Amino acid sequence: MKDNYIVVYSGKLLPKTSSGDVIHRVSILLKIPMEKAEALVTTNQSKILKRNVSYEIAQKYQKALMSTGMEITIEIDSGQNSSDDHIHQKAKKENNKILSGKESLNNSINIDKS
Repeated sequence: MKDNYIVVYSGKLLPKTSSGDVIHRVSILLKIPMEKAEALVTTNQSKILKRNVSYEIAQKYQKALMSTGMEITIEIDSGQNSSDDHIHQKAKKENNKILSGKESLNNSINIDKS
């Protein structure tokens, strides 16, 4: 079970960051339109941004995303169908609406997986 972590946006920004600056940085980092970056940043809800990665890769995503001003956590993906997992599944579906088509987190952030 090497790849059992999820990268989660808490829906909050880091202290001393403005939403406008974060939206701009997220748009650049994820290579998405400002409108989609704004929808993601201003959600005020927990969203899974990446699932099924090793801890080392999750840390790389966390570092890159936190550099934009987003509050990012790494959690163990239990893979169980608890109510908490149901919430994360719903968050994942909502996130897929934001990061759709060619615009995926994998393709947007250059993460060295070696």
